[in-house]
Amino acid sequence: MAGNRTLTIIKPDAFNSGKAGLIVALLEKAGFRIVASRVMQLTEKQAGAFYAVHRERPFFTPLVRFMTSGKCMPMVLERADAVASLRKTIGATDPAEAEAGTVRKLYAESKERNAIHASDSDRMRSGRRGSSSLNPSSSKSRNCKDDYRRAALGGPAGGRGLELHHDRP
Repeated sequence: MAGNRTLTIIKPDAFNSGKAGLIVALLEKAGFRIVASRVMQLTEKQAGAFYAVHRERPFFTPLVRFMTSGKCMPMVLERADAVASLRKTIGATDPAEAEAGTVRKLYAESKERNAIHASDSDRMRSGRRGSSSLNPSSSKSRNCKDDYRRAALGGPAGGRGLELHHDRP
C-alpha cells in the first residue's frame, strides 16, 4: 500500500476550539480511513524535531510555540493516493486562498492558525524529521513505517514516544 497512507495533525487551534470532530468527519467523508490516532500535547522538543526542516525560516519559533500551545491530534490516514488527496481535502495554507469546502476554508483562523498539518510528500527525501517515535512498539506494519518516520515526534527509534491507538485488521 505504498502511497496509500499519510500523516495529518489536527492542530491546537482547531482541537481546542472543538473542531476536531468536524474535521475528522470531513476527512472520512472524503474517503480517508483513520489507521491510528492519539490526542496529545507536543513538547517543545517534539515540535522542534518534527518541524526541524523549517529551523532556519523566520516562522519556525512561532510555529513551535503554536504547536505546543495546546492539545493536538496526530493521525495516520489511509486512502488511495493519500498525500495528494489529503492536500486537496485540506486546502491552501492560507484559508483566504483555500477552495470552498476544504478543511482550512471551513475551520482555519488564519495562515498561521490553519487547523491542520498534512505531509507534503510520500517519502522524506530531505531527511527525517527526527526519529520514528510515532511508531508504536506494538506495530509491526511495514506499510506504516514511512508515515511513522515522517511523524518524528521525538525520542529514539523504537523508543517510547507517541503511542497511537491502532485499527487492527
